[in-house]
Amino acid sequence: MVCVYSKEFPREWPQVGQIADIGEESLTVRWYCQQKDDGAFDPMHITKGKKRVPYTSTMAKSCVVTEPFKLTARRRIPQKINAILDVKFNDYFE
Repeated sequence: MVCVYSKEFPREWPQVGQIADIGEESLTVRWYCQQKDDGAFDPMHITKGKKRVPYTSTMAKSCVVTEPFKLTARRRIPQKINAILDVKFNDYFE
């Protein structure tokens, strides 16, 4: 998992995804969204035809704002990464 900042979704913070593929200058991310009720992150899906498929997109490697990490057992961002995100939030939004 990594956290990224994409200007395409400026109101979504943090933007969390699992790296699905890595290219020379880009990476493909499988997106996760935070549940409002318990704060856990779950994979996002879209519907294509009648099938539900993972929501992915390709972006520049420079959009990554954290080191790779694993979600906790409760599917949350680890404290160490949250601390990094607090600093990055100030860089991007203040």
